Amino acid sequence: MNDSHENVEENYRNFILPYKHRIHSLYLDGSDISSKFFRAYTIDGSFTRLESIAISNISYENTVAVVLHLKSLPKLVSLTIDFACDVDKDGFIIFQSILQFPTLKYLNITASLWAFDLKIPMTIDSKPSLIERMILNVGLRVSELVTIIQHTPKLKYLSCINIVESNDINLNDQSLLLTQLTYLSIKNFQADFDEFEYLMKRISSQVRILRLKALPFRSFFSENRWRQLINKHMPVLHKFHFDCFTEDDDLDYGYFQPDPVELKEFTSSFWTDRNWYFQLTDKPSQFILSIDSADPEESNIRLRIAGYALTAWYDQYIENAKPIYEAIEFTHLSIDCKYLLPNLMIEILYLLPKLTSLEVIYLTPIYPDYSSLPFTQSELEMRSFILMNSKITKVTAYRTSYIELILKLCPRIQYLEIEYTDNINLEKIIGCIAVNSRTHNCYLNCICLMNPRMNDVIIQDMKRFINFERLLDFENEQFNNYVIQEKDNKIFLTWELP
Repeated sequence: MNDSHENVEENYRNFILPYKHRIHSLYLDGSDISSKFFRAYTIDGSFTRLESIAISNISYENTVAVVLHLKSLPKLVSLTIDFACDVDKDGFIIFQSILQFPTLKYLNITASLWAFDLKIPMTIDSKPSLIERMILNVGLRVSELVTIIQHTPKLKYLSCINIVESNDINLNDQSLLLTQLTYLSIKNFQADFDEFEYLMKRISSQVRILRLKALPFRSFFSENRWRQLINKHMPVLHKFHFDCFTEDDDLDYGYFQPDPVELKEFTSSFWTDRNWYFQLTDKPSQFILSIDSADPEESNIRLRIAGYALTAWYDQYIENAKPIYEAIEFTHLSIDCKYLLPNLMIEILYLLPKLTSLEVIYLTPIYPDYSSLPFTQSELEMRSFILMNSKITKVTAYRTSYIELILKLCPRIQYLEIEYTDNINLEKIIGCIAVNSRTHNCYLNCICLMNPRMNDVIIQDMKRFINFERLLDFENEQFNNYVIQEKDNKIFLTWELP
């Protein structure tokens, strides 16, 4: 035994045991405590006021030794266990003991995603638990999760990190288990929709918040199955967050190209009336289907294009994306690419004529001078179509110097929000707006700077730039009656349109 272990045990004898009847919470770090400590110093019913215990870096063997005594605590309501390393032991003994705690209402268990094999039988010989909040950062089969919740009828909040498929459940069993559960989060569901549906039918109908991230089983892309499940078994569902991934390097889960017709169903009134927006993330070799709760004022049908670069992939990318882009009437586009050819950006905007808002998260121009680029006749026709038919009125731009290109491709823009960085040339932006005010961006009347630094200096610079432009062109009334305001760490420049 080393000195640190001896010090811990000495402190326990001198400072904990004499006052154990007054202690309300207790934290133990297993890395500082020897196995002898857990055998010699039990935490039992003599801790009459102990309500909360948190144990970190503890081995499986020491956990078993601890939990066998904890059920005698008369006021224990909170228990957190964080295992020190991968656990390859049967966790049934631990769970069976915990479910017998007479006053426990909060349980948080963390272990390796895959190594913690519970091997929980379908029935447990114990009385119903009083647990109301449960966080299980361990690997579980669907059948094991069902067994646990079968013994927690008071459960209101459930968060799981890793749920895998089971081969030992009766999918036709629809008996209800939980009637009070309102929050469910599963960060990694690795089974098909049949098992998820089985789980939700047994959880009952009080779930108001659902967060789910699932592997690319085709069944999760069935809008009709989702709609039936929500209507019949989740009628009070309010906030919904769902992600499902398809990856061509994950053939074990049956990679597939999403069917545009199937995807389009997720944009129907069933979803939009609930303020749940549909988002498709298009990355090289990957599609991500997302459903999320949205502000009623935000666009409901969203497309996110992400990846390091879309340059050499030009023809292949358009060929793969075009059927989906043409089938779904996207209203919001988010671009998050390191590099993107202007030609490709033009073609993407051409394929998305219903866009009303544009978000540029990360976009670096490949060519510094966009106006001098040689365009094909087809690209010129697409650009002309965009300029004539664009419906984009709101643009948000983060780490990009593509502002001039954005302004040129969005002639009906009304609101421009820019992340303020050292690379932002305000003088150039204001000058560009002034030049195009009467012929191109004649609807723009508000610029917002996000996260500015040295606000007073920026405001004075903006005033100087505006006054300078007005001196250069006294007939330009673009910035007449302008106002500069600060609000929520943003600077707003607004003006009256001529």
